[in-house]
Amino acid sequence: MPSKYVTRSFLAGGYYHAFDRGNNKEKIFHDESDYNYFLSLISHYLNPTSKNQKVNFYNDITILSYCLIPNHFHLMFKQTKERSISLFMQVIIQRYTTYYNKKYGHINHVFRAKYGSRLIENTEDLISVSKYVHKNAEDCGADIIKYKYSSAQWYIQGHSPYSWLDIKTLPEVLFGYFGVAKENFPKQYEIYLRS
Repeated sequence: MPSKYVTRSFLAGGYYHAFDRGNNKEKIFHDESDYNYFLSLISHYLNPTSKNQKVNFYNDITILSYCLIPNHFHLMFKQTKERSISLFMQVIIQRYTTYYNKKYGHINHVFRAKYGSRLIENTEDLISVSKYVHKNAEDCGADIIKYKYSSAQWYIQGHSPYSWLDIKTLPEVLFGYFGVAKENFPKQYEIYLRS
């Protein structure tokens, strides 16, 4: 029976939570350069200036939140085309595996057999999943807001260094559905994350 966290089909315009962990729960990120390489892969494949390359997902995928910790990662997406997330995850995982094996002389699987994913069903779920993704920083003893390899910091600061990171949708959802004033979003979101 397939896991409820293995999505077999993706909807155009759908929001999804995707994640993967190291094989046998082993580390996939050992140092700063590993985290940075993974983020650079995301930047490369979601970069509008790379649109003419053979594989590019600009305008197909937007990332709303992420968190990378030593033995796994979480990404929250919106996709515009039906198979974008599936193809994107395949490319990112393959490229990172090649990098990891070369750097560490590793010969076994870096990740488990299949990444996990699920459809985000409504606005409450969207906010809840963003919290879940960001709270993963606590698994490695880090402060949620200050953790270097998470998007939480960019929501609180109100700007992001990454063009592919959408930090506008969550404030709109909180404003539209939960009555949080947009100018109060950083403070209210931090309270929410820490609760």
